[in-house]
Amino acid sequence: MSEYQKSVKRELPPEVLQRFRSYGEILADDDIVAWTKVDDMYKSSVWRANAADEVASTCLQLLPLPCLWHGCLCIPLMAGCACCLGACTKRAKIDASLYYILTAGGLSTVKMGRRRCPCSQICLKAHGVRNFSVIEMGLETTDVKGCVTQCCHTCFCVPQMPRIEVAVRPILATDCCMRYAPLIILNGIEEHLYFAEELEKVRTAALEDPEMQPSGTMYKRHKKFVMRRRAAEQPPSGGSGAAGGM
Repeated sequence: MSEYQKSVKRELPPEVLQRFRSYGEILADDDIVAWTKVDDMYKSSVWRANAADEVASTCLQLLPLPCLWHGCLCIPLMAGCACCLGACTKRAKIDASLYYILTAGGLSTVKMGRRRCPCSQICLKAHGVRNFSVIEMGLETTDVKGCVTQCCHTCFCVPQMPRIEVAVRPILATDCCMRYAPLIILNGIEEHLYFAEELEKVRTAALEDPEMQPSGTMYKRHKKFVMRRRAAEQPPSGGSGAAGGM
């Protein structure tokens, strides 16, 4: 057992724990199973991996629409624009500050490099915390990239680094785009194989829990949370409405 595994339940830095408890929503009530962060050796390049994955995710969502396939030819241009944007917007610093917190209820990402915005109702991701319920998480793969993702990583000059890709659970993949794009990708993290094992244990435990089945009360609670989050992440559509709070 490595030193990381022995100390995986060590306390989070106080500022990270405070932000997670404040914005972790339903996941903040659960005990922390494990946590990890971006490895120091990848802090200068992890932002390029994340940007490449975002471009790849967009391209994968175009796969069901052959009339838009020509859009994938813009990957090199998008890569150049993203590199300039990253250099100007301090994305490198923000992505290097990523923490991943795993609880029995799911996975949360915390970006400590992002300062809290006072207009948090408008800036949905202003506090830098995103939460993914365990009912969303499908099978995960480690260090595996598809041809589209590999092409994007090459265009963005991404070095080889540890990688965990978590798929969307089929029961919640309600549209064709979600069947192609992953739920979440963890790039350049410490002890990624051990963290993947813990992630699989949490997912398996949830699948075996009667309360986490479609007829269970916890499943319904988590699904309501997921649907509300997805609605909040959609671009505004002209109408005015207040964002729901916890």
